[in-house]
Amino acid sequence: MRAPFEFSYALVSCKRHSFQAGFRLRPIRPHTVALCYITKGSGTVLIDDTPHDIEPGACFMLQPGMFIEASAAQDNDVHFFLLQYIEVKLPVPERNIRIKPADPQHGESRPIAFLVVAQVTVLSVLEQLEQLMLERGHGAWLCGQAMLYELLYVLHSDYESQKQNRNESIQRTIDFMEQRYMERVQVGKLPDMAGMTSSSYCRAFKRKTGMTPGEYLTNVRVQRAKDLLSMSHHSIKDVAQGVGFQDELYFSRVFKKSAGLSPTIYMKKYGQRIAVVSKLFLQDHLLALGIKPIAAPSFPNYCSTASGFPVYLHHLLHGTKPLNAEQHIHPREVLTMAPDYILKMNFKLNQDNQVWTDMTANTISFDGFASWHGYQRYIAKMVGKEQEAEAVIRNIAYMEEQAKEILRPITRTGKWTIVRIHENDLRIQGVSGHAINDLFYGSFGFQPEAEVTHSFYKCIALSELVELNPERIIILWSQRDDVMKLQSNPLWRELRAARENRVYVPDSFEWDPWGPFGQAHMIRESVKYFQQQCR
Repeated sequence: MRAPFEFSYALVSCKRHSFQAGFRLRPIRPHTVALCYITKGSGTVLIDDTPHDIEPGACFMLQPGMFIEASAAQDNDVHFFLLQYIEVKLPVPERNIRIKPADPQHGESRPIAFLVVAQVTVLSVLEQLEQLMLERGHGAWLCGQAMLYELLYVLHSDYESQKQNRNESIQRTIDFMEQRYMERVQVGKLPDMAGMTSSSYCRAFKRKTGMTPGEYLTNVRVQRAKDLLSMSHHSIKDVAQGVGFQDELYFSRVFKKSAGLSPTIYMKKYGQRIAVVSKLFLQDHLLALGIKPIAAPSFPNYCSTASGFPVYLHHLLHGTKPLNAEQHIHPREVLTMAPDYILKMNFKLNQDNQVWTDMTANTISFDGFASWHGYQRYIAKMVGKEQEAEAVIRNIAYMEEQAKEILRPITRTGKWTIVRIHENDLRIQGVSGHAINDLFYGSFGFQPEAEVTHSFYKCIALSELVELNPERIIILWSQRDDVMKLQSNPLWRELRAARENRVYVPDSFEWDPWGPFGQAHMIRESVKYFQQQCR
């Protein structure tokens, strides 16, 4: 049986070294992968212009060609092991097999520096490797190779565990800033909150967010200020104080530097007060254009968030009033918010359209479109953002192309049928005429069963699905109880897809293909789900 590894490792050398107190190493560039483990002393090491502390237990994983400088402290010597090894890339027998290498450095273009927890184990292995390098013979070489892999595994496990803990610590400080941004947050206290040194915290924070802690806090405040400025009843002074700035002039300078516009101009440009009354999440299209509505439809019994907005829109709609679209929405519920205009779809089988027309002169009503692009372009034209809409559409098209390429090994393996269990109905999605059909059969490249040629969807009996006998089934937008009830039916077990365990049930209840954010969310979640399920 061939081992599906992508890389193998070969030991080159393992030696013990020391620097005298005050010694300064001339700049070097290693020619192999190198591991430096500190056993005693203190000092500093500069790796590709990034400083790191030298202390007992510190481990540095270095790639060939990295620029290294080091110096010992003035009052003590530095003792360390230097282990060098090479990577050998091996052919992978199956393209869909991926084994994560044991080396914590592999896949990283930057140096890895961390404080080892399993110091006794690491030191013991290094000492044994040092002795093995002095011996000759094939047996000693094989033993050395085995111990190299053991060492890399221990370091990998140690590093990944610390990385997870460090990420959780960083996330706690991020959550703190996002929750307390309106207060006088002392950025200098955040490393203590994370349980890290100031330099380690700042490096880890920037790797995670791409910003310094101070920049991140400013960004949070500016984004919240944008939300408040888009609501015309707020003054600039109120907004400044509401996001943690005591000085209105200083707030204006910071805001203009970040947003490119002064708060006054931003308020005039983006302060359109729009309310959405719809059975679709049209707030998705407005948000993609940089406009947050003052009120928008929610589905509290279907969405898992407190607002009733989908999870991918919940935080973006902070401050937007949820309108329960599962019930009748009366004009008075919206008019009390004094919107500039109301964006409303004409509901089918609903007699309230005339009521809205009679009570609200600023209501813009329209019928539905066959795709989310139609909604995006219509709304963009209404608010004068046609160019922005085309950019949004291009971005989603690029995401679809990327997803199609990633999913190609999966989508080309057979035929697929998309099913939805809706209350007492069993529906088969068609190959076109609906956003979900266009996404899966068009953009993703899933191949439908030959007998599935209809548009939109059609309701069928379970016996008809058994007669169709799909090769693979994807169940979308279905309650868990309804799925379990269907799967307990003896007829279900006659299906080829059920017998061969090729029924796929992603957690799709909040997937919505009718807007750009919803489309992007579906693309990401679909790729992740099918990659995990079809390994």
